[in-house]
Amino acid sequence: MSNNVTMQHLIQRFENRLKGPDSHGSGGGKEPRFPMLVVCLGEDAIRGCGDIASNLFQIWPQYQPELQFLGVKVDEKGTAYYHIEGRDGDFDQTQISLDEAGVILSKIFGARSHFHDKNKLCMYFVLDTTSFTIREEFLAWIKMIQVVKNDLGVNDLDILDMLVLQINENFSRRNIALQLRNELSTSYNREKFCQSVFLLSNRRDDNTILEEWGICYRIIAVIMALSNNEDVSISEKLFGRRIFTVSYAHKEKPCWDIGQVIVENLMDKLESLVQKLGSGTAGLMEDSTLPARLGLSQEGTMTILDSYVDRVLLSQLPTREQLEHFPRQDSEDYGLLSELTGEEFNELTMNAWDSFLEQIVKKARSSDWSGDYAKLLAKNFFADELAFLQDHLEAVQSRLLQAKAPPQDQNVMSSAPAKLKYMLSRNPETIQSFVDVIRTQGEKARIYAQERNRLLHSRSALFPVDDSTIKSFYRVKMRDYFDLHESELEKELKSISDIEGLQRFLENTIDEIISGDPVFSQPFEDEFESRLRADNRPEDAKQYIQQSLTVNDVYKYLQVNFNLGQPVLSAVLLKEGTPLFENLHANLSPNTYYYNTGYSNMAEAIVIYNIRTDDLINGGGE
Repeated sequence: MSNNVTMQHLIQRFENRLKGPDSHGSGGGKEPRFPMLVVCLGEDAIRGCGDIASNLFQIWPQYQPELQFLGVKVDEKGTAYYHIEGRDGDFDQTQISLDEAGVILSKIFGARSHFHDKNKLCMYFVLDTTSFTIREEFLAWIKMIQVVKNDLGVNDLDILDMLVLQINENFSRRNIALQLRNELSTSYNREKFCQSVFLLSNRRDDNTILEEWGICYRIIAVIMALSNNEDVSISEKLFGRRIFTVSYAHKEKPCWDIGQVIVENLMDKLESLVQKLGSGTAGLMEDSTLPARLGLSQEGTMTILDSYVDRVLLSQLPTREQLEHFPRQDSEDYGLLSELTGEEFNELTMNAWDSFLEQIVKKARSSDWSGDYAKLLAKNFFADELAFLQDHLEAVQSRLLQAKAPPQDQNVMSSAPAKLKYMLSRNPETIQSFVDVIRTQGEKARIYAQERNRLLHSRSALFPVDDSTIKSFYRVKMRDYFDLHESELEKELKSISDIEGLQRFLENTIDEIISGDPVFSQPFEDEFESRLRADNRPEDAKQYIQQSLTVNDVYKYLQVNFNLGQPVLSAVLLKEGTPLFENLHANLSPNTYYYNTGYSNMAEAIVIYNIRTDDLINGGGE
């Protein structure tokens, strides 16, 4: 668990929870028809492979064990293959031999795999050009596609293959990007490396340059899902001998923004509770309960030591009969020695009794009570109070050394337990060990307070949420939650003494907030409708979503100087059977293809366009 937890970390965790398995029917969508293999060419593409995989797992969650991802790297030693696997955003690459790669490929054709038709193999090659400096690098990787096919031994299979080409067109890369586009236009027919090429740029048609490839990774997953389709007419369009680009739009539950509002309100409550709990530190030294909280008995002895005396040391005391064997100052008959007071018996034995007790105590002082005392402090003090105690160690130490001498007017055996407890708690070295624990725990508490403040201050790195409906709707949700749970939150917070404990507390609280309100598991269109109603907004959620998918938020992921013409395919991906699906089906073009994702947190619209190779030549870049 990280000790550098930030609000961004908590918001990301919240987003992951909301984007996790769909409680409204995950896995009920369409499934891939053919076995498929994704091959990421080069280091840059391999870095994005996990994001592509995560997006595919969202569409096909039940196929996680059967979707396979390989990476290919080339250096002076030759070609190296990597198996890329993982889940929940955490993917690792492991170098493998060709034989091992063959085993992975064989598994997806195995009798236990769930692909409906094993007569074809869908191969998807992903190539990211971000690191390219000359066009020859592009040509080398194009030739590598056939090398990979040869190495894997798939040439005798019926292959449906596709190259997804990511062209980085940042301002500093305009020249090489033009070279690559020009090279693609001339080499596509000459090399015949793949049946189709999907060209995605990080420069959209509205001249926006994407800082990272995240949305393009989602588009790549959508393309793969559409192309590996039981509807032959769809797969034939996408595996035709053509170069494509796309326009894409999506509308989804604003999980990050919702999470930000939730976490910000949670941080506000954390800050107010910390201030409330810490407000009593100024008067802590005068608090009448302080001695008991420090572990002192009414007699001023340490209760931990008292317990040790009762459990261990009392068994080392002599019996009444054994008192007769102690040395005496005279030989007179004093009757039953056990009837003498402790003070009288000690005088009679010339302090041998006190020396005997001191030897018992001396052995006990080597014991270590620091762990038990640290637990007692954590139970009795809020972290800020421990830091305060560390600042006042001298006064605390004085308190711990104020054990009261027990009365000696009882008989020697009856007074012995109290005398042992006093002697053990009065010893400066023993008390110093407890003071050292307070110092250590106080320092930990001080570090914890610094890390907690760093967490609270991480808000400054967040941009404000723009949508007023999200802010107002979820502030009310949090207010209701705190009204019900504030006392238990305060109690839990008091017991926390380190940043790891605070992280667990916050994450568990977030989990409880999500599980405790059905709005967090609502389909995204219903959640949107709830916010609009709560804000008395007149907009119709379904119409708004339709506009976002078809008019307002639609961007092409390639800048071109020509009209792309009629689309090859227009598709909407969403969960079928919902009111939103029915609304879109009734209002969009009858030629629209609907892909059932079975996933209720998002609706996506993609339009696929053919690009003529001549139209890729923009001039320049030579």
